[in-house]
Amino acid sequence: MIPPETLIRAFLLLQYVPVCFIVFGWLMPRLSPVSRRLAAILLAAQLVVIVASVELQPASSFEYWLWHLDREWNIPSTLASMQLALAGAVALAAAWLGSQRSARDRFHLLAIGLLFLILARDEYGNLHELIPDWERLYAALGVVLAVTTLIVAWRGRRRYWIWQGCFLAGLALSGVGALAFEAERQFCGFGDLLQIEPCLDMYFIEESMEFAGIWLALVALLGQFTICAPAPPQRVRLALYAWPVIWLLVLWQSGSILPITSQAIAQPAAIEFESGLRLQGYRIEGGEEDFSIHLFLSSGAWDDSAIGYSIHLVDQEHGNSIVSHDTFLHQRLEFLLAPGYLPVYRQWAKLIIPPDADRNRALWVTLTLWRAEGGAFMPLSVIASDHQQLNDTQVILDEFALETAPTGRSLAPVALFENGFALEAVRLPESAQAGQTLDVTFWWRSDNNETEDLAQFLHFVEVSSSEWWGYDQQPLGRRLPTRLWYRGLADSETWAVPLPTDLAPGQYQISTGLYRLTDQKRVPASDGDGAPFIDARAPLGTLTVHE
Repeated sequence: MIPPETLIRAFLLLQYVPVCFIVFGWLMPRLSPVSRRLAAILLAAQLVVIVASVELQPASSFEYWLWHLDREWNIPSTLASMQLALAGAVALAAAWLGSQRSARDRFHLLAIGLLFLILARDEYGNLHELIPDWERLYAALGVVLAVTTLIVAWRGRRRYWIWQGCFLAGLALSGVGALAFEAERQFCGFGDLLQIEPCLDMYFIEESMEFAGIWLALVALLGQFTICAPAPPQRVRLALYAWPVIWLLVLWQSGSILPITSQAIAQPAAIEFESGLRLQGYRIEGGEEDFSIHLFLSSGAWDDSAIGYSIHLVDQEHGNSIVSHDTFLHQRLEFLLAPGYLPVYRQWAKLIIPPDADRNRALWVTLTLWRAEGGAFMPLSVIASDHQQLNDTQVILDEFALETAPTGRSLAPVALFENGFALEAVRLPESAQAGQTLDVTFWWRSDNNETEDLAQFLHFVEVSSSEWWGYDQQPLGRRLPTRLWYRGLADSETWAVPLPTDLAPGQYQISTGLYRLTDQKRVPASDGDGAPFIDARAPLGTLTVHE
């Protein structure tokens, strides 16, 4: 058994020793004094941060977050952002001072500088979470940057090749770290040959390779800057020395505005619990097999060793939980402690949906906070909430339905509704007896995503007297309200209609339709040929009622 700390230390040596040997032995002597100092300071800073993240034994969840390489808005992410921002500033300075360079070279440096500043902001604010398939986009940007660098090198002077090669090596190292290890989060060894106990978290390799790769890119850009300005003006030297501090102030001030990721893709909330914790927002991302939830909680202080939370998927019809996640809270600071704002901590959970879970059932996503006391778990009461509650301790955050694969359409539907619903078929008995239960089966299809609650009526009109009786309920019952119907839905429901004991015997014309619960207005309907039904009632046939 090999402890993961041993592998981490070995990896650090195998990565940084060759890099430092090459850079300090071959590249550093070619840099100006200003460039050498900047490169050495950034290398020393990242080594301190990486070693601290490995060697320090956190005494609290706050210290765990503070030095964790794979967390946002902490010391490592701030340093990574500052390093990227400095690389961007050096590239811009080289483009500005390199009057002897070709327009192509200066434009290339300008593009690198702007891109690195954007990446620096992203490193601190997770902007890429707004972009679907961001990994592919970043990989494409890396390829474009590498290709353009090769073109510039091929058409440029040989004196620049060493720096352009160093830049490409840095891109390759950081790119492998950022993308190659993103999917594989843990490494436990190779069968019986190598066993790691506990498993090695691959984020460490990923983040340290990004650190080293961007530092190599910074050294390369400092080399370009040295060629463009061997003795830069004093104001430029001071600006470069001060730039990391300026960037830190920019990041700090941006914390007075909620991060872009929270504004754009988090659902706002105002829910306060008796412990003083407040849910400021949340984000739910899900599919048919699993879903994840991010909770953004704020509080002046809490004892995070005793308070936890539970996420449940609750069947709306029966009230039972089909899957749950229970864990203690952790204090991972997500937003800067900026003027006018409390610190906000993100909780993250992933729930695996059971493969045998029933489909087309309305599910609630609920949140409960609790405190562990003497081996018991006491739910915390909700003091105020802008969300619906199941009870005084359980808040409903969202609802959804597990979808099924779409099926073919009926060639002769009974009714087509204006909102995209279709009544495909109906099974209606020919006769029934008053006081008994009438079983009627409806087959439905939806060609649209619905957001409103609709009810379905069933009207019985006596042929000779025109007297009528009606029965209403949701088309698929309580298990799936129409507000959760989705494009491609195909399902059926058998109604158990209780016929009144005093229902007069005779022949009854049966019809059905839909109406909105908000205003009681019926949804216009037509037959399969497009001819509209009178009063939006679709005829279903005749029923004989016996005494």
